[in-house]
Amino acid sequence: RKESSAASDVYKRQGLYSGATDTAELEIVGSTFGENQATGTSTANGGGFHFDVTSADITVEVSNSTISGNAAHGASTGIGGAFDLNIGASTTVRISSVTIANNEALADSPSGAQGGGMSIFGMAFGSVELENSVFWNNTADGLNDCRIVGPSIGSNGYTMFGGKESCAGAFMQHTDTVGVDPGLAALADNGGLTRTHAIGEESPARVGPTLCYDHNGLLVSDQRGQDRVVPCDRGAFEYHP
Repeated sequence: RKESSAASDVYKRQGLYSGATDTAELEIVGSTFGENQATGTSTANGGGFHFDVTSADITVEVSNSTISGNAAHGASTGIGGAFDLNIGASTTVRISSVTIANNEALADSPSGAQGGGMSIFGMAFGSVELENSVFWNNTADGLNDCRIVGPSIGSNGYTMFGGKESCAGAFMQHTDTVGVDPGLAALADNGGLTRTHAIGEESPARVGPTLCYDHNGLLVSDQRGQDRVVPCDRGAFEYHP
């Protein structure tokens, strides 16, 4: 079975939750998760969305999407401000041309907040692949951009990481950057069906790959439906003069 979110704007809610055990694929394309909050008297997981699928070996695909301004706030632990995935042994997570910004993990106990951007927990045989994405201004008392426990993580290049306390590590490619401000505008209606973070002509996010791809192949448009140009820009938004 396949679950998908396409051209959705999930705004100021508790985000999206899936605990399906018979799902073969979870797909988020062309969608925005903005200013959602997960709260808990003990633990809060995944401000934007939380997938708990440890009993299923699935593929999680996120592309051409924006995850912004979400929060996970728990009394003891807050994990995954943007999203939290608990995955099975053979699960593959692919994140392509996604903008993940201004999310936060919060906890009353400072050491309990981890993964201001994303949190992925699972078996060692799982894998996480990042490509042509932007992480910026995600905050937590622990790991700012992301918390990865168990699965291997790799980069296919052209991803911008917010800071040193992040998922950036030895897996990085020479086209990845750390601590470079992408110059994101505020989340707004920039055309299309969902809100996005625009970038300007001088944004470092404009130095992207020759072509953009996701799990379905070549990305010919950005999240708004605007044409991708050559070279394409990093994240969900393609700049046009």
